Amino acid sequence: LRKLADLRRDEPRKVWSLFWALEKLAGRSPEVGRAIIERTRGGDPLVRQQAARALSGLKTDEARGRLVDLLRDEDRQVRFFAAFSLARLEAYPDEALPVLVEALRDGSGGNRSNAARHLEGFGARAGMAVPLLIAGLKDRDPNVYPGALKALAAAKDAIGENLQALAALLRDPDPEVRGRAAEALARLGPAAVAAIPDLV
Repeated sequence: LRKLADLRRDEPRKVWSLFWALEKLAGRSPEVGRAIIERTRGGDPLVRQQAARALSGLKTDEARGRLVDLLRDEDRQVRFFAAFSLARLEAYPDEALPVLVEALRDGSGGNRSNAARHLEGFGARAGMAVPLLIAGLKDRDPNVYPGALKALAAAKDAIGENLQALAALLRDPDPEVRGRAAEALARLGPAAVAAIPDLV
């Protein structure tokens, strides 16, 4: 834990490695858990990012409360990691939804795939993310669409008028995209499948 005080932004690998180890220990040591929470209050965004990520290993009300606070952090990646950690803790507060939508628009494929994957837990509450999840079926990063498929299925009661945009992908020139769209529609159930002739 003494190494936490010496972390420097110009040593990102060291920062990542230390917090990765602390994440594994957080649930077994109250001292480690408190130290991680304390580092989320530091001035270095990189350290706050990794501390927010590591809090996914701490299943306490204090950790979840601090992660909710971090959804409003000034640093975008801190907000993303806070939302991802909450989902890993099976906590899905409404405040995390706009953060995950923001992550779906991010330039990093890793952020987009994590956001898509974690939106599944919100079910129909993720309606605001549906257009971006549909776009995720065409994402250039192949790690995005599996999560988008599951999140769309979980949000099927909120698809509404977006069903037409999803069905339109059945005419996409890319056969892989057409296959993903067909799978997504199949997961939405008989009503969606029955609507396909009227939408394409």
